[in-house]
Formats: sequence, structure tokens, C-alpha cells
Amino acid sequence: MRTNYRSALIFLSAVCAGCGTDNHSAIAAGGAAQGEGGGNESGGTSNVSSGGAGGDTAGGAGKSGGKKSGVGGAPLFTPEPNAKCAYTDDQSFCACMGWNCGGTSINDSSGSLHSVYCGSCAGAEYCESTPEFGVGVGSCGGSNPLVYAWQRQKIDMLVAMAENDNVRVNYDYAEDIHDGRGYTIGKVGFCSGTGDFIVVARCYDSLKPGNVLAKYWGHPDASGQSPDGLVHENDLFFGTHQNQGDTTLIDSLAAGSSFVADCASAAADAEYRQCQDTLADADYLATALQHASERGLKGALTIGFLYDSELNLGDEDDSPTVLGAKSIMAKADADYGAGMPSDFTDKPWEESRWLGFVIKERAILMAGNRSWKKANDQNATWEAARRLHTALSNDPENATDLGMDYDIASQYKASASSAGTPCWPSGLSTAFDSGYTVYTVSTDKTASATDQTKWQAKGVGDSGADQVYAACPSNPTP
Repeated sequence: MRTNYRSALIFLSAVCAGCGTDNHSAIAAGGAAQGEGGGNESGGTSNVSSGGAGGDTAGGAGKSGGKKSGVGGAPLFTPEPNAKCAYTDDQSFCACMGWNCGGTSINDSSGSLHSVYCGSCAGAEYCESTPEFGVGVGSCGGSNPLVYAWQRQKIDMLVAMAENDNVRVNYDYAEDIHDGRGYTIGKVGFCSGTGDFIVVARCYDSLKPGNVLAKYWGHPDASGQSPDGLVHENDLFFGTHQNQGDTTLIDSLAAGSSFVADCASAAADAEYRQCQDTLADADYLATALQHASERGLKGALTIGFLYDSELNLGDEDDSPTVLGAKSIMAKADADYGAGMPSDFTDKPWEESRWLGFVIKERAILMAGNRSWKKANDQNATWEAARRLHTALSNDPENATDLGMDYDIASQYKASASSAGTPCWPSGLSTAFDSGYTVYTVSTDKTASATDQTKWQAKGVGDSGADQVYAACPSNPTP
């Protein structure tokens, strides 16, 4: 069972992606609510309400700690005026807006709300957003250091360790975890009640009309309004600025099946998997890559952790004490201090040192939050991988390897001493032991010893008495 940990939502006159963002619902009700999660063995749900009174709302033990309320991959925007373009179809509307990647829901020039899909990026390009419209939609550009499928697969598996308590890419996942956001769906937890899954569905419908999920669109009239289905939930979300938790009007369209079962069936379609990849990239990876580009960061391990942080924390702060990824990076800059390179290009040791501070600052943040401390050991997984493959100095720089072509295990602890020395024996406000399952993600090179296009990531898990936790490796970049 999955627990939402963090989401992304960007209000324009409409919204970009990210499940479960409840900053707007909290604002409407006068406070921010947070769900309490837990170690990834304990199951349960987060409980992010649409009207918390500021602070934490206990919600039960869950896998990944309960997503933080508020905006995700970009700043919170005041609703914009209607888009400049009239809507007739996705292709012409996206072209008029100057978009060729990602998707969003937005009011057209007449004020009518539409969910649109604009495309995906090929090669090393990614979906660069514009300040006006935030993440989730934009134009292909930039240069993505993640050039091989196995790198992306490993990162997705590391995300799944914390989000789903497994090491597979959970395209087939769908569940109502009763967190007030409707169904939580797919590899990064898109939601039916928060304005982001409908964009995935729109993409799927564009690539494969008449697909198994098409019936859940509902029965929209000529104006696009609908009394049921995904369109209805989306209209309610934007009309009320409240997350929509009731799935009754989605379930009513199941026609002898169920939404959960149909999502599992959809995962057999390459188009559905592609749509999840495309929108996850546009919503979260694009922001991580923008930060990496500005700093000259190239390591796959670095990119992966920034992506995971955008997914889990969002980019912007919810409050002075509830920080997003951007503030975590600023704290890492301060930790690094004098001599930090303005450009990390060809400086993998310095990049690793900076990444170590980013991971530590995220661990400190999570340790100080009663919801997130139960998921803090996920940070130790990334940190141990960094330490094990970082040289003791920057002479030579290339002795440090952030490329991820090595085993990465979840057998380390953030602050609990149950397995020996934790990764952060001091500096964290709690020594909570999440009891995470031990997984190992490795690289399968049987198809070719040298051709990385033929490599695949693979993951295995231990359980019960077979689980062996280890002391955290010493830090080569203190």
C-alpha cells in the first residue's frame, strides 16, 4: 500500500502536475495539513485533509512518510488570466501556446477548462518550462545527463523502494488510500482528485484512443462539462480549489470491471507507460535537470537524488520550517562554504561533497518532522552509495564515480544505531528506525559487456531473517 509523501501542483488559471498537493485546499480552509506516514513495511495511509488547522494531521503508518502539503516542482502562482489561445484540439492549442512537451489543465481564451497533452522530448532533451506557466508543460531543450535506460530504471527503482516497498517501476499501481485525493496511480503517485492524473489519461487517450481507461473520462457535453468521471473530478478540483477524495463518480463508469483493475491492465500498454514517464519527467525531472544545468552537475546519482527530492519535497517552501528542494540546496551551499565551485563540470569529487550536504540537509529536515522521520532511512540508501564510490580527495577527480554503475542497497540507517554506526550519528533530532526492507539494485550486463544501451537495471529484496543491515560507510567528504 502506498502513502503519498509529497506532490506538485502549480496554479495558473489551471494546474500543472503533481498528485495530492494540498496547499490550495489548506489555504482555502485556513491551514496546511500533513499526513503522517511511516516505515515502508507498516502499510497504512497518510491523511492529508482539505482543511487542516496548520501543522500535522496524524494519519496512520505508511510506506513513504506522507507527502508534504503545498506546491511541488515550481513556485505557487497566483491564478493567471485565461490563456491567449482558443482551444479546438490539443495539437493546435499547444502550438499556439508555444508548447511541444508535457501537459496541463488550463482555461482557454474563452475561459473554458481543458486538459491538454503536448508531447514528449526525444534524445537528451527535456521539457523546459517557462516562468509564466511553471513545470509540467513547455518546450524541449537542454541536455539530460541520463542518457541510458538503465540509469533511469535504477532511479525509478530507488524511488519505488520508499514509495511502494518494492524495486519495480509501478506503472500498474492504483489504489484509493483514503487521503482525500481520490485514486493514487502509477509510478510516482498521480492522483485522480488533484488535477494531475487526468493529464496522464489525456496523453494515453492521445496515443491510444479507445484505451481501457477511456470510459472513465465521463460524459462531457459540448462545453466540456461532465456530471461524472475524470472530467467531473477535474472541474470540481479547479472550481473549488479543493482536492477531490470521492471516487464514486469514477467508479460508476467501471462497467463490470474496476478502476484499479483497469489501471493494471493499462500498464501492459507501452503508451500508458510512456505517458507516466513523460509526465513524471515534465513535472519533476525537468526541475531537477534545470538545477543541475545551472550548476554543471552531471552525475546520475546526483540527478537521481534531486529528482527524488523534487518528487518528495517539491521545489519551493511551504513555510520557513517546511522546506522544498531549492532551500535544501541553498543549505548545502552554505555547508560547503568557501571554495565551492560555481560550476561542477569535470569536478565529480566536489559534486559528491555538495551532494553529501544536500542529502544530509534533507535527512535533518525529515528527522525533525514527526511524519517524515519514519521514512528517513531512504536518505541513507543514497548517502551510502555516494560514500562508497567517492574518493578521499579530489586528486584525481576521476577517482570519484557518481555514474550509478554499481550495486545500491537499502541496508543502511539514517540515525538509528541498530545496524552499527548510522550515516548521521549526530545532527539529526531523532534516532528513529524505520525497519525498511533490504533491497539491492544492480546492473545486468549479460547482453553486452560494453554496450550500455543493452544494459538493464535489476533489483532483488531480502526479507525476514535474511535481512542484514550494515554500518554506514565512513564519509570521505566531511
